[in-house]
Amino acid sequence: MQSRVRWFVFFVAAAAAVGCAKTAFAQAACEPAPMVAQDAKVRTLQQRLAVAMNQPSPRDIYASQLPAQARTDIRALKDALVAVTDARLACEPASAPDVKALQGVLAAALGANRPAKPEMDDGAESGLAVRVELNRETPPWLLVRLGFPVICGDDNLLLVYAYRDGSWRRIVRWQSGEYTKIYDAWGNFFDYVVLPSGNGHGRRIVVAHGSPWCTSRWSRFFMEVIEPDEHPDSAHRVFGMSSYDSRTAPPVLELVPDGFEIRLPVSTLGDPDMVRTGIFRYRQAGTGYKRVQPAALDPLDFVGAWLSVTWPQAAAWTEPASVAVLREVHRNVTTIYAFGAYAGYGAVHMCSNGHYQVALLLPALSRRVGPDMPMKTRYLQVHAGRPQEFRMFSSSMRPDPTCTRVIEMKPH
Repeated sequence: MQSRVRWFVFFVAAAAAVGCAKTAFAQAACEPAPMVAQDAKVRTLQQRLAVAMNQPSPRDIYASQLPAQARTDIRALKDALVAVTDARLACEPASAPDVKALQGVLAAALGANRPAKPEMDDGAESGLAVRVELNRETPPWLLVRLGFPVICGDDNLLLVYAYRDGSWRRIVRWQSGEYTKIYDAWGNFFDYVVLPSGNGHGRRIVVAHGSPWCTSRWSRFFMEVIEPDEHPDSAHRVFGMSSYDSRTAPPVLELVPDGFEIRLPVSTLGDPDMVRTGIFRYRQAGTGYKRVQPAALDPLDFVGAWLSVTWPQAAAWTEPASVAVLREVHRNVTTIYAFGAYAGYGAVHMCSNGHYQVALLLPALSRRVGPDMPMKTRYLQVHAGRPQEFRMFSSSMRPDPTCTRVIEMKPH
């Protein structure tokens, strides 16, 4: 019995010693000196990257090639940013911290969130950017967005921390991979929303970002749904999509009652300099997500949306009785568009049956090009259901005589 008592006392003492050692180590890590050294490393790497970014030749810019030294500096800067954020949050004891104050602490440590320089017109920050948000679902999450300038734009990463056992621990690090081309950075815009747990899954995060491009306002954007996995330096990718957009207005990413959506400028079928509002809304379907309506703001924009998606998606937005005919229309028009010949829009009419008739001007396949290129007109009827939910109903080479009232409508 006495032996058991001695072992118990020894065990308690050892556990206490380990606990004291961990506490002492944590306190040492939160002392000012280590923090200052980490902060200084970030500033040094930021300065090195700025120098490397100013060295590319004009040919490198035109080809969107990233200088070799910049690639090394970007990798090191990302690691340093994560190290500083990990350390600062490990020293935050509150499960519901003052997010504004915490963001201020990180910004001061990193020299971030400074006003953009007036001469910078490429959308990049003048320096580092940091944003901190709190998600209160159990366990609480802190989401930290870190951004830094690169040529013609910026790159960003998202860190997610969960509050467990009295401290904040990182559970996600989501960032661009190694890249040699500027357009592979995650920039121009970078936003995210948290999908609450439910429908058979825990919390997920929708992340949307653009792609820096030096020689055009047209670029690509990407949207992904991720969730934590067993490794804090990555995440599990549940869903992903990409498309083209125009950097003429800021994208809007938000939760909707049945999922999530992003709205941003995309190309019309007509003049390549014109844009419409593209709506990309998704709803959970099984373990993934499917695109649902609304896809456009009005019948005219819906024609562009219907023609810009693959046929399986377009078929879901098509009157079932007209699927066979409209499949050929979709194939023919997208083939013409693929050859670089832009379609145009004619008038939009209201029909007696409540449909909208949209005149689509298509270039005839001819050797003649230019203003006198022969054109043909196809008339598409669009059914309007619930607000901003449309269905492609029919197609004809002749206008419907019951469609008489002209509707003033332009791509948004």
